[in-house]
Amino acid sequence: MSRKIEGVCRVCDKQTKLTFEHIPPRSSGNDHKVQLYSGVDCVKSSLFGLDSPDGEYVIQQQGMGFVRLCTDCNSLFGRHYVKPYVWLNKDVRSKAKSMRKEMPENGRGYVWLSLHEFMPLAFIKHVISNFCVIDSTGSMEDCREFLLDPESTALSGRYRLRMLIVPEPTKTCMSGWMVLLLGKPGGGIDTIRLACLLVPPFAFVLYDLEHSSLRLDLDGDITSMASIPSDQHPDIIMTLPVMSAQIAAIPAQWMLPTQSINVQ
Repeated sequence: MSRKIEGVCRVCDKQTKLTFEHIPPRSSGNDHKVQLYSGVDCVKSSLFGLDSPDGEYVIQQQGMGFVRLCTDCNSLFGRHYVKPYVWLNKDVRSKAKSMRKEMPENGRGYVWLSLHEFMPLAFIKHVISNFCVIDSTGSMEDCREFLLDPESTALSGRYRLRMLIVPEPTKTCMSGWMVLLLGKPGGGIDTIRLACLLVPPFAFVLYDLEHSSLRLDLDGDITSMASIPSDQHPDIIMTLPVMSAQIAAIPAQWMLPTQSINVQ
């Protein structure tokens, strides 16, 4: 049974009893005991591929996730948004062996996925809702209407979402918003605000353009899924970056695409 505590729902902002939100969904296999580390040192360790610090951790019997959504939001998302995510998860896992065989020696490449009758709007809503759950700043209130209305295609232009494939087992890593500082060739500093979510076989990076001074040339950009109406289930061919577990284990290596930076 999911534990319930009193708090503010990360999506609808209501003060109520909160429920456990699995990240990734329980039906994708996230139903076993896990150790959940948190804190600044643990986040830094995960981002830069260091050994886990000897910090405190919580054992969660029901899988990875957080008690941060109200019952209504949890039920709404489960009914409308989980199915395409779980389906694509299973599809990628079924192809993981061949993906690993075709992986370039440097551990980076691309994979082409042919999706039949896919539900892109529901898929991206599920991912965005996960970022709302892990966000500790409460700064994603502009996603509320987009998430609470299954028909809405009004994702704020503030966001861009990048998706990568990890066809090998590796640790899960979830980060809230962080700001990367990049030196300009001629001097000065540029900033990029982003959050990352590594849940094999997927990795996602959410970029906040409103609070970044750079515009990125992103491979694996799936933001356009948010503009496809919910009653449209098109056949889609996706070209996504694929990376080895060794690279995925150090998110600092893939949060920015190698060809990325165009200075404003």
